[in-house]
Order: sequence, then C-alpha cells, then structure tokens
Amino acid sequence: MRKDYARTLIVLLLAFSFIYVIWSYANSTTGRVQMLLVLGQETSRVDDVKAIADQLVLNIKEPVAVGDDSWRSVEDAYYWVVAHVAYRPDDNTVVTVLGERWVLLENERFKSPAETLRDGAGDCEDMAILLTCLLEAGGAKNVRTVVGVYRTGTEQHGHAWTEILTSTGWQILDPTTKWVNTKNAESYHGVAWFNSGGFGWLEGRRERVA
Repeated sequence: MRKDYARTLIVLLLAFSFIYVIWSYANSTTGRVQMLLVLGQETSRVDDVKAIADQLVLNIKEPVAVGDDSWRSVEDAYYWVVAHVAYRPDDNTVVTVLGERWVLLENERFKSPAETLRDGAGDCEDMAILLTCLLEAGGAKNVRTVVGVYRTGTEQHGHAWTEILTSTGWQILDPTTKWVNTKNAESYHGVAWFNSGGFGWLEGRRERVA
C-alpha cells in the first residue's frame, strides 16, 4: 500500500512539474513568440490567393534578381496588396491557435489572407502574410514573413514584414511603407520568420538584407 501511495505521489509530482514547465514557457516571451509563429504558419494559406496570383500572371523564378522579370512579378504583387489593403491596427485581443483561444502579446491577432481581403484592411503582419502568400502562389519558394522590431534612434516598436531571397540577399518588402524599395533597411531587426511551409528563429539578430 505504501509503495502504491509513493508511486502515485511521484506520478502526480511529475505531472505537476510538467504542467508548470509548459505553463511557464507559454507565458514567457519566447513561448508567446513561438505560439505566434505556429499561428502565423497556420494562417499562411496560399490557396486563399491563388486566383489573384493567376489574375496578376505572377511568374516568379529563382534566383530572383532585382530588375528582372521575376522581380517585376514581385512588384506587381506588392503594389496589389498596397492598393487593396488599408492599414488598420488590431482591435481583438483573442486569437485561436490549433483550436484553442489565447491572448497573445497584448492585442495581436493574425488574419489569414482571406480574412484580410474580406476586411480590406489589416495591420503590418496581416499585410505581410497576404504578400508572402501571394508571392508563394506566384512561384517563390524562398519568401517569408518576418516578425521583429523596427528601430529609429532610441525608439522601437514591434513590426512584421515580408522578405524574399534575391541574388544579393534577403530583400525587405514592407507593405506599410507603400514603396517596394524599402529605405532604412538597418532599422529592421528580425527575430523569427514563418511561411506556409514552416517557421524558425533568426538567432537573435536579423540576417543581412539587400
């Protein structure tokens, strides 16, 4: 009887420890970002924009070089997003990740391309997800949505943008600037990335962009 009691107690302690570790991770900054990455991949639905890619006749072949035919497709996709989606901050503090509802990073809510197109508006990550998916639908494989911070002097704020790999490196595409040739590339500091195929970390610093 004592052995059974001790065994049960050990199992309960192990279960409690496991739950505590998971809870602590989920409530840490790293855990929250990881959950955002899962959500980002889940909402990166390329099928939502295949018809638009076909309509724009996007034909992206890699490696992409700024100024070539593939880059012109990139520009067409970029300016289509800029023309059809207005910038609007989130107003909902609740998100759904794999069927569960969570409050993440204050009021962040990632929308799928279909939701952004339906609303005709979205914030930085919504516009970036839409653009990334549109470029994927157009044939790009080395393209990703990046989440991180934008720094200007002593100020910084959370931000998201699209990057595509070109012959000279990762090129920033930020639909919120409304200009495909992003200025102040040194102000963009990526932490992690995602697209329809997966997600990952940028090891504490953004990779060099063209």
